[in-house]
Amino acid sequence: MDNYTGFKLSLLFCIIVLSNTAMAQFEDVRCKCVCPPKKNANESIDVKVVDVEAEFCTCLNIMNRDLTECANCECKHESRNTMTIEIVTMFIIALLGLLLIYMIFLIINDPSILKSAPDQPQFHLYQGARTNESTAGYMQRMESAQKRWKRQVKEQRQNIYQRHTLLS
Repeated sequence: MDNYTGFKLSLLFCIIVLSNTAMAQFEDVRCKCVCPPKKNANESIDVKVVDVEAEFCTCLNIMNRDLTECANCECKHESRNTMTIEIVTMFIIALLGLLLIYMIFLIINDPSILKSAPDQPQFHLYQGARTNESTAGYMQRMESAQKRWKRQVKEQRQNIYQRHTLLS
């Protein structure tokens, strides 16, 4: 077996293991209990997260301790809507994808956006003291497109008002 096939198999194995682990950790409802260590043990804080209903979310049921040991424990029932979280996440990813596509479209239409003049310091760009030729060319194209658009709007208005007067 060559290295590439071994890499693909190990990658597939990791994806399967991680997807199964992720499926078990993210439930819509859960009970989280946090208790201090037992008196005779040299352990750290005891935390358990279990998928149970709200009425069973008690220290006695989850931690299996007696009533005196449960006095310092804190058990909280938590619920969340994972579908809403997934929808919001997908919306953000789609929005970022659209912005990336738009950026690529702008770069394809005007590759001079990425170019900067090597002899021109960056602070001049912010002060507006000097503009390079590519920026000036871009601005001229934008101004001509704006003038063309204004002319088309003016023609459309004239046509609408003329047709309106002819119809009435």
